[in-house]
Amino acid sequence: EDDLTATSQNIGTLKGNYWMWGVNCVSSSFGSSAYQKYNNSFTAATKPCDLPAGYDYSGDPAYDAARNLWKGEWRVPTFAEWEELYAACKVSVSDGIITFTSKTTGNSITLPFAGYNNGTPTTLHYGYYWSSTSNPDNVAKAKSTIFRDIGSLAGLNSNADRYTGLPVRPVYTAR
Repeated sequence: EDDLTATSQNIGTLKGNYWMWGVNCVSSSFGSSAYQKYNNSFTAATKPCDLPAGYDYSGDPAYDAARNLWKGEWRVPTFAEWEELYAACKVSVSDGIITFTSKTTGNSITLPFAGYNNGTPTTLHYGYYWSSTSNPDNVAKAKSTIFRDIGSLAGLNSNADRYTGLPVRPVYTAR
């Protein structure tokens, strides 16, 4: 079994999983019916599909996969944090990875394309990562980042179906 203990040194090399928005456990099934199944497993909290539009679960272990799996200060980033990353960095996309390079320090992070899973085969021509923020105008959607090699698209997305399996790129926030 892989050691999934995240540290600031190994986070970029950990094998990722797909997560439905607000579901804090690993699933091998995705899509609307799978989302309903996993929603039914929540007994102490509101089901993710019943969370209101515009809800942000970052850091809440009832919904945050990173916080639930790795404990401590790891959590799924908010959409505002993704916006900040794009604004503060030069972004380049090529060969199946996206690189964010700080305009101030020159430091960079790379994220591999991991595709998505919505109940159909995963495509690796795209990279998506969840934010913890749902769409304020559509309760069935949540916000994410999206990038692909074709046309070097990189940007922010407000319309990912919550039942789609996307990877997360956890952030560490020391208190």
